[in-house]
Amino acid sequence: MFTPLHLLPQFNGNESAKYQNRWRDFNGKKLLDKIIKMIENGAGEDFLEWDFDNKKLGFLENKGDLKGIDIFKKDINFPKGDNFEGIGFSYAQFYHSKFHNATFVESSFGFASLYNCVFENCLFAYNTFYGCTIEKVKFINCDFVENNAMTNCVLIETEYNNCFYSNVLFSDCKFDVNTCLDTPKDKPSSSFHAELDKTYLAEIYKSIKEAYFSGGVFMESKKYFFKQKQSITRHNKKGKLSKIGNFLLEFITGYGIKPMRVLSSMLLIFALFSSFFIGKLGFAKGILLSAGAFFTFGANADYLKYLNSISKIVYIFEAFFGISMIALFIVVLSNLWFTEK
Repeated sequence: MFTPLHLLPQFNGNESAKYQNRWRDFNGKKLLDKIIKMIENGAGEDFLEWDFDNKKLGFLENKGDLKGIDIFKKDINFPKGDNFEGIGFSYAQFYHSKFHNATFVESSFGFASLYNCVFENCLFAYNTFYGCTIEKVKFINCDFVENNAMTNCVLIETEYNNCFYSNVLFSDCKFDVNTCLDTPKDKPSSSFHAELDKTYLAEIYKSIKEAYFSGGVFMESKKYFFKQKQSITRHNKKGKLSKIGNFLLEFITGYGIKPMRVLSSMLLIFALFSSFFIGKLGFAKGILLSAGAFFTFGANADYLKYLNSISKIVYIFEAFFGISMIALFIVVLSNLWFTEK
């Protein structure tokens, strides 16, 4: 369940201010310019190590310390390789920037802010995003491989277009109505060797469903509830009878959230029974007798005395189906209308 960021036990306003403000005095701005140039030149694995070991990075606490850094209006094409490995981006601010072909490995984004940024053809592996605010950000053709985690993050007007994620990416997050995600790709866009395990799809959709629910976007939440149930039926159910039962539940009720499917099933069943009685009594009498059975108001029931025993049994079955389907339609409709919206 999503927790407001300021209520998270790890949130520390003083620490956030400390790490952000250290870049804003004269020495901090000078160091920021130096590091930004290194990033614009492609960064790279351990790109801060030599300068840090030779004490040329001022207040940085370790060779991966970029906490609180402000990356503003940058458009960078990165060379192949691990551009950012083991970097601490906690409390960092990424504004109005574009990152092309970047690789982030084992980096942490704790309480970072990303605003109006684009990550295109980027690779993420073993990264953690915790308590982040991600607004108007686009992830395009990005691969989230291995164990990435976005935990308790707020996503606003954020898009995931043509992205790959090998397992559950979101946990306890909150999405707004303008956040959208494409269907997860089967394989990465990059050369990384991985493939989506379809048995994880249900959990992936469940996490997205819960994120929309936390944001009060209930129609999108129901949409991903349906996808979750579909994935369970197709990729997680083992027994044939169980799988068939789930397919029937999907076809007839849309897993309890699609009343129009129940209505369509009602019309189909009514048409089948009506065709039987029309064959016995003609159109006008047959359809009215069938309607009387299905909707239990008994129209033309006196014609039953002219029909054989099989026809009477069919009439009883239609009445049973009619009562059952009407009740099912009311239940599914009320589930759609009167649960959280």
